[in-house]
Amino acid sequence: MKKERVGFDLDNVICNTSIFIDELLKSKFNLYLDWDNDFICYDFAKNPHLTKYIAEYLNESVDNGTMFINSPSYGDVCEGLDLLRKEDFYIDIITSRHSSKEHITVSWLKKYNIVYDDIYFSNSRNKKHLVRGLNMKAFVEDRFDILNMVLEECGPLPYGLIVRDHPWNRKFRNKHVDRVYSFMEACKTIVKYKNGGH
Repeated sequence: MKKERVGFDLDNVICNTSIFIDELLKSKFNLYLDWDNDFICYDFAKNPHLTKYIAEYLNESVDNGTMFINSPSYGDVCEGLDLLRKEDFYIDIITSRHSSKEHITVSWLKKYNIVYDDIYFSNSRNKKHLVRGLNMKAFVEDRFDILNMVLEECGPLPYGLIVRDHPWNRKFRNKHVDRVYSFMEACKTIVKYKNGGH
């Protein structure tokens, strides 16, 4: 029997990129942000609390891979993936990182013993096509705009469209998107839907 596929975004779902940003802002710039109110993730240049220099520095840490090398994994990722393995899922990672960062990303995944079956490097807008093309049964993301695009492309997924809670996505709601507060909770939600729970 063919394994059912589930997909996960990487940054701020598996990889705790935001803690690297927070620590960098504190240590290098003495800037202490209120993450619930002051930070707009991903688009550093549009963040009103970051100077142009700080935004450029953060973008450079993305471009040279420093942000990806030095960000830790969330502590419950391996346990959650083990749960999905026991349920016989095929695990895909879909990341918006540029494919030029593939070697950095694969090394990081090995460092943290993160098991997966395939990894895809895609721009944000194309994630919806991968979810459809791979016939994924569930997808976990921290960006609500991407989940909305997947929903428009694929409709509700059988085992859930799941947003990992972060300050930048809290103002968004959709009845077809489950909000979770940990990686393990995302995995348990997928298993629950697989087993007929709601």
